[in-house]
Amino acid sequence: MVAHVKIPKERLRVLLAGKDTVQNIEAATHTKLEVNRDTEEVEILEQEKGNAFEELRAADVVKAIGRGFVAKTAFRLLEEDAILVVIDITEFIGKKKNTIERIKGRIIGTHGKSKRRIADMTNTDIVVYGKTVSIIGKAENALLAQKAIETLCNGSMHSTVFRIIERGAGKL
Repeated sequence: MVAHVKIPKERLRVLLAGKDTVQNIEAATHTKLEVNRDTEEVEILEQEKGNAFEELRAADVVKAIGRGFVAKTAFRLLEEDAILVVIDITEFIGKKKNTIERIKGRIIGTHGKSKRRIADMTNTDIVVYGKTVSIIGKAENALLAQKAIETLCNGSMHSTVFRIIERGAGKL
C-alpha cells in the first residue's frame, strides 16, 4: 500500500528543514518517505509487507506537520492512543473570507486565550492553520476538543463551550 499526503509548500519546508524529521518518521514507522517538491506531495511507502498501520501513522504525522504542528508535537501521533482530528471551518460557515477570519478569531480568542484554554481543559494540542483547526491528543480528549471547536463554529458562547468541556471531562 502507498499513501500520498499533499501539504502546503511552506509546511513542506518545515518537514524538510531538519533531516532528522524525515529520518525519525521513517525509523519510528518502518516506512520510506519520498518528497516531491513540485507537486507538494509526500509519498509514504511500506518497508515491510503487512505494515499498513505504520504507514497510516506516518501519513498522520506528515499531515499534522502539513496542518501547522511542529514536528515534536506531530510525533505524539506515534503514541498508541493518539489521533489527529482536522476540522474544516468552511463546512460550518461557508467560504466567505470575513466569516472565516471571524470564526478563527473566536476559536483563538484574545492573545490565544480561548484556544489555549480548550487545549488545556482537554489535554490536547490545537493549531489553527488556513481554513482548518487541527487537534492532536488521546482519542476521547481530541473528540471532546473537536466538539468544543464545532460548537464555537456554530455560534455558541464561549461559556457554553467551556461548560460542555467540563461536563465531558468529568466523564473521561
